[in-house]
Amino acid sequence: MSKAVPDILAGVPWVKVTSPGMYEYPERLMDASGGRHVWQMRENLASLGCNLLDQLFYGDPSERPGEMRGLMARFSSLDPERARCAENVIDAGDADPRGMSSVLLVGWGLESVFMVSPSGKPDAGAAALVVKNWRYVVRIANIGREAKSGIQKLMKQAILHVPQSPPETGAGYPRDIQFRFYMNRMAAQRAVPVQFDPNKPVFGRFCGIPVTVTDALRENEPRVAGKDGGVPRKCAA
Repeated sequence: MSKAVPDILAGVPWVKVTSPGMYEYPERLMDASGGRHVWQMRENLASLGCNLLDQLFYGDPSERPGEMRGLMARFSSLDPERARCAENVIDAGDADPRGMSSVLLVGWGLESVFMVSPSGKPDAGAAALVVKNWRYVVRIANIGREAKSGIQKLMKQAILHVPQSPPETGAGYPRDIQFRFYMNRMAAQRAVPVQFDPNKPVFGRFCGIPVTVTDALRENEPRVAGKDGGVPRKCAA
């Protein structure tokens, strides 16, 4: 496991769930403790290994019962008639038979996107992702290994999809929303021309937003389909 794992999700807000059904949290994962508190994920993430990261991005309880529903399972269509959050899925337009990659822009915050668990702390076996406002997540999908599309141009487009833009764009946004780009090495080599250091995941900024490189984002994703492709998905919660 990379030494960088503790930093990949640094600053992600965690909320303690206090009753079954809160944020659609499964009853089987509840404990008897009460109260609510927010904990900023930092060094303790290392003890969880990579399972939490994998589920955050690719968890899908419809295919693997017991997993949290991750970001890719929510933002899995280009057709707004199937899911409104398809408006925030940008098609890079590639069709590589070897597999695709994605770049994610996430605005973390208690009014947008956050994590929950019975303890209010990271727990790979009892965590869940809450997308309270899907507009704060943008997925750039269908990036092929030869990547014909200009990833930097698509990243600028992603920034314009969020409701309130980061300060570098000249518009105001809630101070408790922390934006971050996530991408794998393949995308990073095309988007940000710097050498990847696995011990320094936040290796730069794009339009003022931290850019994180992680091997948890795969290079063999299926192509995200448009109309008549895939099944309806729920965006939030």
